[in-house]
Amino acid sequence: MRRLEAELDELRARTRRSAAPDLEGLRQAIAADSARERRAVVEDLDTMLDLIGESWRDTRGQIGRLEARVGELGSQVQTLVDAMRTATFEVRFGSATSKENGSGAGSAHHVNGEAHNIR
Repeated sequence: MRRLEAELDELRARTRRSAAPDLEGLRQAIAADSARERRAVVEDLDTMLDLIGESWRDTRGQIGRLEARVGELGSQVQTLVDAMRTATFEVRFGSATSKENGSGAGSAHHVNGEAHNIR
């Protein structure tokens, strides 16, 4: 029985000695993997930031172009509004025969505060 216990103790000691280097190797491999993963994450973040920056610059350019176009359209609209403020028109109702002989019923129509005869 003592001999079996001694062999068991010796076997345990050998296992501890042989397992210790394996554990250390495993720890080193885990640390190396962890370092590689951190570098990969940093590289991915760097790439993502570059893409976001490029996208933001492109978006700012598009917004600038749209802003310029809206300004141009605003100027055109203002020009049209100013032109319409001074525009007058005349509406005539009647047949071709009434125009030929100068007759036809007429009525006053007001446009921009001015009275206009409608025939």
